[in-house]
Amino acid sequence: MTFAHSLKRFGVGAVVAGALVGATAAGAVAADPPAKLTLPATDITPVAAKVTSAEPAVNGVEALPKALAEAKAVYAKTRDYSGYMVRQERVGGKLQPEQTAEIRVRTEPLAIYTKTLAPKPLLGQELAYMAGKKDDKVRVRAAGIAGVGGFVTVSADDPKANVDSRHKITDTGIGAMLKRVDAAMDAEKKAKTSPQILVGEYTFDNRPCTRYEVFCERAHMSRYAYRVVVYFDRELKLPVRMEAYDAPKGAEASGELIECVSFVSLKVNGGLGDAVFEK
Repeated sequence: MTFAHSLKRFGVGAVVAGALVGATAAGAVAADPPAKLTLPATDITPVAAKVTSAEPAVNGVEALPKALAEAKAVYAKTRDYSGYMVRQERVGGKLQPEQTAEIRVRTEPLAIYTKTLAPKPLLGQELAYMAGKKDDKVRVRAAGIAGVGGFVTVSADDPKANVDSRHKITDTGIGAMLKRVDAAMDAEKKAKTSPQILVGEYTFDNRPCTRYEVFCERAHMSRYAYRVVVYFDRELKLPVRMEAYDAPKGAEASGELIECVSFVSLKVNGGLGDAVFEK
């Protein structure tokens, strides 16, 4: 494509283009230097190649602490919630199968009940805990044949109450997730690091959420994870999903998953009584 054709393509006047073509074809050489050509200011960037933002950029370093503070204030007023918990964790260096469970939580005094729906080996496992009851221990009904005898009482750190999980039942739920994210950010602050924080608007569980992706690149003894991703439900103002990853190794595009936990189909302040948790 000639220069003149390029000019025509991007909207420069046909008269200017024609003059340039005529001079070139005749091979004319002017005795005096030609007058300086002034082209009209023209935006020649194709529309499809332009990058625009649908919303103003958000300063994640300022926004995430505000989101955490708001979530803590909202959670402090939350009496109870129910729904489903989906989690996958790396335990002992091995990524465990994804677990799905019904979950019921009363925030004060803390009471938690879960019933596992998947994977099949854990189908039917039930855990129940009420702060200050049963000597602060957990009631457990194992999956399958092992659970035929009903519930047994074990300590919160007993393996029976923590199958394929990094966390005790007392460290389970939205409140525990909020504490983990808050503690991770506090550790970075104390280590005087400067995490990168990306912010975006996403949909999760068919609900609008604000997603914060935190890169804690500098290693230190208290670092929770290299990358932490947390989704805050824009209506509930609570965190509903969290992912944590190790640093990438070698040619890896992203690091190994440490843990991922989500809460879906949430119902808040439904009025859960003791009967839900007494097993």
